[in-house]
Amino acid sequence: MFEEYNGEWKDNCKNGRGIHKNLSTGEVYEGEFERDKPHGKGKLTRWNYSYEGKYLKGQKDGEGKEINDWPR
Repeated sequence: MFEEYNGEWKDNCKNGRGIHKNLSTGEVYEGEFERDKPHGKGKLTRWNYSYEGKYLKGQKDGEGKEINDWPR
């Protein structure tokens, strides 16, 4: 898996604001991180899907907006 990260680090972990790209799947997460996981406000996008909202330890948590744009 090819990945790219541009953002803040702490104790050799993604921590603070940043952008993580999975170059194999095209998935992009832009937002807040804590200990290498999405944590706080952020946006995840793929070619046909997006979610913008809150994350807790890498999982969607609380309010957010999810869009699935699957062909019909």
